[in-house]
Amino acid sequence: MLLTSNPKEDPLATELSAQVIGTSFEQFVKLHETAVFTFCYRMLGSTRTAEDMAETAFLDVCPRFPAVSLVDVLVAARGRCRIQLRFVEYLRETAVTDIQLLFNKLPVPEREVMALRYGCKLNFTEIAAILNTSGEVVRNTLRQGRWRAANLGQASLANKNQPI
Repeated sequence: MLLTSNPKEDPLATELSAQVIGTSFEQFVKLHETAVFTFCYRMLGSTRTAEDMAETAFLDVCPRFPAVSLVDVLVAARGRCRIQLRFVEYLRETAVTDIQLLFNKLPVPEREVMALRYGCKLNFTEIAAILNTSGEVVRNTLRQGRWRAANLGQASLANKNQPI
């Protein structure tokens, strides 16, 4: 069977053309996927997110294929990673603010013990020496602080989920 010179007139030529472009795009992806993933990973620091952003970058340039290069994919990946970083930074700021508000609602002795334990990574004996108390009091205060923080956190979440 002979193919006509105009692919629009010949459905077989159109199908073969699509297969060739699909195969060559697949080869293009295989050739550059490691470079694009590494670029995204260095920007984001997360394997899973980097894989998602690299895949999305390839999909972004796919409609322009074969007139794309590695640079085009990296530009698309940079844009996707920047959007992701802005989103993650917003969530991080919100979470830190929520934790600070919750922490400030705890009584001072519980805040002191929790700050020394989790912020300074001190053990019970070291905390007891600093606060001039016993290790058992430190342990009980920490337990009470964690329990109170959990209850405050649950109450805070319940308030956020209520309709306005």
